[in-house]
Amino acid sequence: MSWNVWSRSPSTASGARRRGWRWAAAAYFGLISVITYPQIRQFARGIPPEADAAFNIWRLAWVAHQLPRQPWHLFAANIFYPEQNTLAYSDALLGPGILTAPLFWAGVNPVLIYNLALFAGFIVSGVAAYLLVEDLTGNRTAAFISGALFTASPYRFGHYDHLELQLTMFLPLALLALHRAIRTRRASYALLAGVSVALQTYCSIYYGVYLATLCCLVGPLALLAERAEERWPTLGLLAGSGLVGALLVLPYMVPYVGARRTVGPRLDSDVAYYSATPADYLSPAPTSVLYAERLRAAKEDLHLFPGFAVLLLAALALWPPLSRTAIVYSIAALFAFEASLGIHGFVFPWLRRWVLPYQGLRAPGRFDILVILALVVLAGLGVARVTGRMSDALRVLFVTGVMAIVAAEARMNVVLISPPTTPSVVDRWLRKQPLSPIVELPLPSPDQPFDAIEGRHIYDSLFHWQPLLNGISGFFPPSYLELLERMRTFPDAQSAAYLKSRDVRYVVARKRLFEPGAYVRLRDALSGQSVLRLVASFPETTGESLVYEVRR
Repeated sequence: MSWNVWSRSPSTASGARRRGWRWAAAAYFGLISVITYPQIRQFARGIPPEADAAFNIWRLAWVAHQLPRQPWHLFAANIFYPEQNTLAYSDALLGPGILTAPLFWAGVNPVLIYNLALFAGFIVSGVAAYLLVEDLTGNRTAAFISGALFTASPYRFGHYDHLELQLTMFLPLALLALHRAIRTRRASYALLAGVSVALQTYCSIYYGVYLATLCCLVGPLALLAERAEERWPTLGLLAGSGLVGALLVLPYMVPYVGARRTVGPRLDSDVAYYSATPADYLSPAPTSVLYAERLRAAKEDLHLFPGFAVLLLAALALWPPLSRTAIVYSIAALFAFEASLGIHGFVFPWLRRWVLPYQGLRAPGRFDILVILALVVLAGLGVARVTGRMSDALRVLFVTGVMAIVAAEARMNVVLISPPTTPSVVDRWLRKQPLSPIVELPLPSPDQPFDAIEGRHIYDSLFHWQPLLNGISGFFPPSYLELLERMRTFPDAQSAAYLKSRDVRYVVARKRLFEPGAYVRLRDALSGQSVLRLVASFPETTGESLVYEVRR
C-alpha cells in the first residue's frame, strides 16, 4: 500500500493554474447550458414551475428589500402575518441574498437575478472542486473532469428548483483549506477552512451543518499521516478553525432559535420520510432524459443516483495500490452514505440526539452531496492515475468522451414558466397603500399547504411588499393552517368574519391564478357578501384583478 499522493505535474505553476480554472469555468458554463437547454434561451424570463423557484426569488428579493430599510428586522418577512421571524421558517439564503441585493437595487429583472445566481452556483461549485482536486493530485486533467462531475452531478437536477442546494462552492473550498492547513500548519489556511464552513452555512444551512460534520471526520483522518509530534499542534489549529466558524454562524442561528419556539423541532415522521435507503441511490431525477424511464423511481428529495461516470472513474482510484487520499475519501463517502440513511442507519439518529442543529433538519438524504463530493475526489485520483502517461491527443480524446457522458447522464427535460417581471396595475395600487394585512386568493388545500399557487402569491408580493397571511416555507405555523381550514367555505359569512378577526384589510383575486370558471364563480359569490366591499377592479393583460376591503 502506498501512502503517497501521485506526484505533482510542473503544469501546476501559478500562471497555468490561473488559466486552468478560468478555462474550466467557461467549459462548465457551456456544460450546464447544454444540460438545461432551453433555459439559457429564456434566461431573463423562465423559471421552473414548482413553488420553490418562486420562493427562491422571494427570499433573495426580501433580503434586498429589508437590508436598507430595517436590517435589524431582516427575518420579520412579509408572510404568515402576524407571525415573527418567518424568514427563519426555512433557509434564509442570506449569503446569496446579500450578494444579489445590488442587482435588485439597480432594478434588474428578478428572474434574471435568480438565473444568474442559479448558474453561478453550478459553475463556481465546479471550479471549487477543480481547485480541490488539482491541489490533491497536481493534475489539471483530473481537476477539470472532477469539476465537471461536481458541476453536473445528476443529483443536482433532482433539486433544480432548490437554489440553496446548488450553492455548494464552499464544500470543496473548506476541504481544500483543511488539507493545506494540515500540510503547511499555517493558521491562515485553518482560518479559511472555518470561514468556508460559515459561508456554506449562509448559503445553505443543511450543507453547512453537514460540511462541519464531514470536516470533523476528514481532518483527523488526514492528520494520521502526519508525524506524531505534529498532530497535536495541528489538531489545536483545526479546533481553533472550528471555533471561528461557529462564532461566525452564531448570529445567523439566533432567529432560528426564536422561530423554533413557534414551529418546534422536526417531527420524527418528517425525518423518516426524507431518510434514504440504498435503493434510492438508483433513483435518477424524474426529469432525466437518459434514466427517468430506466432506473428506479423514488420519493421527492431522494433522487440520489450519482451517475455511472463518477462511479467508474472513482473505481480507478480504489484499484491497489491505494493512496492516503483515496483511503480518506473512501471513508468519507461511506460515512456520508450511512448518514444519508437517516432513521435507517446509526449516524443520523445519534447526531439528531446529541447535536442541536440536527434537530431542525428533516432531510438526511441531502448528505448525498457529500457522497458525491467524495466520489468526485476519488474520480480525480482515478483520472490522474490513468492519464499521467497519456499523449496529449489521447488525453483530449479521453476528456471529450468523459464530458459527453457527463452531459448525457445529466441532461434534463426542462419545463419553464414566465412570471411577470414588472408590477401589474393591482401591484402598483397596493404599493401605494399603507402597510395592511392582505389575503391573496385562491388558497391551497389545508391538506397540501406547500402549493405552487402560494409561490405565485409571494412572488407577486415583490412588487408591493404588503404583509400577507399567505406564505410558503419549510414550516407552516398553526395560524396559517387555521387560515386554510377556516377559508374552505369562503366566501360565506363565517369565513369573512374570520378574516375580519385576523385584521385583514384587503382580499385580492387575480384572474390569471384561478382555474377556468373558478374566478367568475368567486366574483359572483362575493357580489352578495356584506362583510367584503369591492374597492377596485384593475384591467390586466393577463385578466382582471379585484381588490375587496374587509369592512370594519
